[in-house]
Amino acid sequence: MPVFRRLSMGVVLGLLPLSILGQRQLVQVALPMHQTLVRQLIAPPAEFIELCTPLNAGRVITWQFTADAPVAFHTHFHVDGEVRGPENMSAVTAAQGRLTPKGANDYCWLWSNRSTVPVAIRMRLGP
Repeated sequence: MPVFRRLSMGVVLGLLPLSILGQRQLVQVALPMHQTLVRQLIAPPAEFIELCTPLNAGRVITWQFTADAPVAFHTHFHVDGEVRGPENMSAVTAAQGRLTPKGANDYCWLWSNRSTVPVAIRMRLGP
């Protein structure tokens, strides 16, 4: 029996690119210590995509992204279910920054795609 037939459907689906299966609007990631994380995201037409990670106080993170088309963008963090500290930008194709959390919270980067076609976004987070 070929190896492909022995793989479960879950394993096969897990190997497909996200653009084929559709993508959740909220992407949770864990940042490895002392390593850079690179993610390719797709902002669906007239929708948003949000990348979030839990961070402890004092951990310095540099971030940058590029998008294939202009998107609205903001950063924020969650405290007890509330969104705080948004940094808003509209119609941008790239941005970068440095984050030093003052508390342990979930920190997020959110892109809104106001166009009628998907927009590819490349995000980089690192020390």
